[in-house]
Amino acid sequence: MKKLFLRNKILKRLLQFKRTLVKSSFSNYPSQKQKRHRFKPFSKISELGGKVSLPKLMLTFLCCTGFMDKCLTNKTQNIISILFSISMHSMFIDIYASLEAAFTDFTMFKVAVANIASFVFPVVVWYVILLKRKRIGDLLHKAEKEKPSSFEKFINYLVILSCSLPVILSIHLAISISATEESAFYSYGYDINNESAKFTIISIKSIIIYMVNPTYINTVALFYISLCLRCKTSIQYLNREIADRSPEDFTLCFQRNILRKRIKIYNLLLKIKDTFSLSVFFILIGHIAMCSGITGWLLVKQWDEADYYWKVETPYFAINSVLCVVSVLWVAGSIPVELNAFKETFYQKTHRRLLYFNIRDELFLKTDMFNEPEFEFSGCEMVSFRRGTILTIIGTSFTYTMLVIDKK
Repeated sequence: MKKLFLRNKILKRLLQFKRTLVKSSFSNYPSQKQKRHRFKPFSKISELGGKVSLPKLMLTFLCCTGFMDKCLTNKTQNIISILFSISMHSMFIDIYASLEAAFTDFTMFKVAVANIASFVFPVVVWYVILLKRKRIGDLLHKAEKEKPSSFEKFINYLVILSCSLPVILSIHLAISISATEESAFYSYGYDINNESAKFTIISIKSIIIYMVNPTYINTVALFYISLCLRCKTSIQYLNREIADRSPEDFTLCFQRNILRKRIKIYNLLLKIKDTFSLSVFFILIGHIAMCSGITGWLLVKQWDEADYYWKVETPYFAINSVLCVVSVLWVAGSIPVELNAFKETFYQKTHRRLLYFNIRDELFLKTDMFNEPEFEFSGCEMVSFRRGTILTIIGTSFTYTMLVIDKK
């Protein structure tokens, strides 16, 4: 009996111990709500910027324009993005008014069409981005694994400048032309006697126009540039890793590790190309149309004949357009240069190793890499984003502008 009593007591203690173990193991697992919260994408832009470490101000502005998926933004940013889309579409009223005024002169009509096209393309870019928001979220997750560029702080300063200039120019225009006849252009020909109402209408309309073009499309271009710079920095880091290795240490294991890292960068480049090929192409076309419109106007009219608001806007639009086109093509064109530099560095190191150690088993890595097609960014496979394209675009746009203006 004593043995049975002791056995039952031991069994009870074992059962109690098992229950405590099961409870403790279940308590260590997160609840369903915690799991959802853990795997949910970034709910705030501060979390997004903290994880990806891309320029935060750039991401904040883009989230307020509907650039990111709704799961990556908060409620305030979603409301602002709706207001931004309404304001952006309201620009078409001004476009119609300016086009109607240009019907009297066929030459000025051609100039007006180029200027109007430059304001239509930002809306087209917005719709293209809207269709690819989920891909952009995936790009952000992949971009966090790459080396940050030293230019990312500078990009934040560019975003501050790009967002502050529309406000400064709008207030300056409102102060300068609210008491003149040029204010009728902003009120659709209606005479408004209240000076404060005139000031408000001119400043608000100007801010909306400038925020869409060029601020919005330039910020999208900066996002594209920042991704390209990250890939470029990662490739340069791999080049330094190869260059710092001696032929003895440049083993097969090290070569495979380097090539694995390169494949990750290459796959990211392909995703960037697939996501932004169409939108960046339209950004460049919009800026080229703006430059053509300004050039055409200067070929037809004299600077002294222009209204004051046009004298203020022309340098602003021209500088933004030229800088955006040159920056995008220069940075995107640097990627093939860095990839070719990687191939050259890898080839030189494997060649030296082959001469010293006569290891023929490693040759297949080199041949596979050199047989792959050369990578380059492009716009809809129509325009190659290379540095040499800058001069081609400048010459072509100027030539065709002169031909269109001269044609009666």
